[in-house]
Amino acid sequence: MLNYKKLKNSCYRSQNKCISKAIYNFSECNNLTLITLTFKENITDVKIANQQFNLFIKRLKYLYQSDLKYLKVYEYQKRGAIHFQIIFDKYISSKIIRKCWNYGIINSLSINNKYIDFIKYFVYRYITKPLIKEETQKVYDLNIKSYQFSYNCKNPKVKVGVNYE
Repeated sequence: MLNYKKLKNSCYRSQNKCISKAIYNFSECNNLTLITLTFKENITDVKIANQQFNLFIKRLKYLYQSDLKYLKVYEYQKRGAIHFQIIFDKYISSKIIRKCWNYGIINSLSINNKYIDFIKYFVYRYITKPLIKEETQKVYDLNIKSYQFSYNCKNPKVKVGVNYE
């Protein structure tokens, strides 16, 4: 039996850490790109979806030849298929994204200014959603994070016990 109180507390802690890390890594970026990647097929297995996402990132890094920072969040569509919401630290053209994502439809939005509020909104909307929805109450989904940062995203530095006089 699931302990929903523990799960909820864990979700809040994860959400707060994710927000801090997202703001730390993306708030100084002038050209963010938000993309949605969907699948033509009705892919409902997170493992399979993540494998295809990892191939997408490999292709993107090869074509773009840059050290991209990103935050990826998965969620379920109404039909049950998984799709990804990703925020990148720089502008990536739709043409390049289409070359790299062969599995379905993409939507792309470029954000041209420093929008900390947008980053907070993105994280709140997509990090808390998967654990609240009924279809994600699968044991596997509850044991994995609904989000993933790229390896080059850094954790914010937290100062403990500093006197601010």
